[in-house]
Parts: sequence; C-alpha cells; structure tokens
Amino acid sequence: MKDLNHIRVLGTGTSVPEKNVFPSSYLISINKRLMLIDAGQGICGRIISLGYCLDKIETILITHIHSDHTMGIAEIVMAIINDDRISQHAINICISSNYINFIKHELMHPWKKWIDKCSKIQFNYIPLTAKKTNKSDLYQNKPFAVNHHPGSLGMLIETGGKRIAFTGDTDIFPIERENLKPADILFIESTTDDNHKIPGHLTVSEAVDLIHRTGIPVAYLTHILPQYRQNVIKSLEKCSKKEGQHIKTAEDGQIIPII
Repeated sequence: MKDLNHIRVLGTGTSVPEKNVFPSSYLISINKRLMLIDAGQGICGRIISLGYCLDKIETILITHIHSDHTMGIAEIVMAIINDDRISQHAINICISSNYINFIKHELMHPWKKWIDKCSKIQFNYIPLTAKKTNKSDLYQNKPFAVNHHPGSLGMLIETGGKRIAFTGDTDIFPIERENLKPADILFIESTTDDNHKIPGHLTVSEAVDLIHRTGIPVAYLTHILPQYRQNVIKSLEKCSKKEGQHIKTAEDGQIIPII
C-alpha cells in the first residue's frame, strides 16, 4: 500500500496529549515524494516510525501557528541537519504571509546558528494568501480562509489526479463560498461533541453540516479532543446522512489510497 499514491493520517489529535494519538497531521505521498500538512509536536518521530524518510519531504504546508500544528517543524529540520546519511535537501515551508516572520525568526530562532551554518539543507519560505494558488511540479494548492486564528488557512490541494481539502482548525464559516465542491476528499476538524462547544472550533454536528454544504463525497472528522472522542464517534453515527456522501472519523495511522 505504501508504494502506491496515498494519504497517511499521522494524527487526529489536538494539543491535549492522548495515548497513541498524535496531533492532527497528514502526509501525502505521490510517487514516494512527500508533502506534509501541519507538523505538531512528535510528528517527526511519528513519520520515521511509520517507515517514511524525512529527506523525501519536499513541502510542509501549515494551516496556522498554534503549537500542535508547528512545533514539529524544528524537529524535522534538526533531524535532517544532524543525520549525516542525508547529503543535500531542500524544503518548502508554506504558511500564511502573516506568519512567515514568526516561523523564520521566532519559532526557529533557538536553532538559528545550526541552521545558518548548515549548507546541506535549503529552506524556502513561501507565503500563502487565501484564493491565491501556489504550485510546484508535485501539487497545486489553493488556500482558503477559515474561522480560527487570524490568518489561518485551509488548503485545497490537487495532486496525483485528486483534490484533497483540509480545513485545519476552524469554527463555522461560509464553506460554500470557497468552491471546495471539486474536492474528492475533505478533512475537517470536529474538536468536541455538541454539548461542549469551544469558540474557534467545530462540534460534530457543525462539522457534518459544513460537509453537507460542500457536496464533497468523502469526508473525515479529525482534531478531536480526547475527552470527547468517543462522544464524537457516537454522535456521528446518529447524525443525518446525505445521499452520495460518506462521513467517517479519521484514525491515526490510516492509509487512504489516491487512485
């Protein structure tokens, strides 16, 4: 399965630690070339434990700057720098233009002297703006505005002949205006059950309603707090279904083929 194009769910969790669950993060593997969507704490080790190589990661796309989405960037960078089996590598770090300076000059600052003197790794910081497409020979990405931290972005990625959308963290937003319907797969946050709404995040019913509005055929709920995970799973079973749509909770370690 890993030799085929696929999405690997690295984690479905949050900033709250949970046994055997990692922060919400995803690898997309196309012809064994990797792009990473979000990089929370522990994701570097998670990638290695699942049998992937760090020097195959070409692009890291970050939805916003909260710790459970960014703290793994430095882990990945320093692991590549200190691994003498890796001779040369380049990584594109793509994030909202609001956050470039934070990532470059604050988040990475403790490791600046090692990064600056390392000639084998090249960093390209690529600013993202909602509705403005960025692309490489591996993918095309059209970021879209969501309702979380100022500057937070969802990602609509076209690669391997499929379109995959990731909301990152968000509260209710006019998803139908973002023209996500061409997407084949949607990953959408569902932090809590319906009885424990947290501002800036979606409950399970809110997430399902947004999915219904998109018309996307396959959707996965993710970014679930540990104390509400079982309630979210049970609530999803009771939510109204819409013909032609399949909604599931994502699972840590899950492989989703891109075919």
